[in-house]
Amino acid sequence: ISSANAFEAITNENYYMDYSSSGAYTKTIYVQVGEANKRVRISLAYNMPITKSGTTYNNPTIERMSLQVYHPTTNALIASSSVDNYALQIVDFTAPVAGTYNVVISKVNTNTGINQYGVAWHIY
Repeated sequence: ISSANAFEAITNENYYMDYSSSGAYTKTIYVQVGEANKRVRISLAYNMPITKSGTTYNNPTIERMSLQVYHPTTNALIASSSVDNYALQIVDFTAPVAGTYNVVISKVNTNTGINQYGVAWHIY
């Protein structure tokens, strides 16, 4: 999302921030699209914890959270992103119908700790 789109997302409250729990985690948020054939971009960003041994910082703990978007009436998967070792997931799609889309955020590796994350969306 560009800086102008980020400003619009904040102004319109098109964002969600939270902490995942330690272990398995799934959260559903709802994105309202007012018209069919609108382009929708949803971004998920999250932290990857860094550990420290003495005075040495270790590589970030490998984290993976996934982002999935489901159709408002058929519940079919419309878009998804789940890339290893990268703390940003983005989906970009054209909404086939107006309605409330279910956006599911899941923690894929359940052996890691708590993550702070944020989701923002822009409808063109």
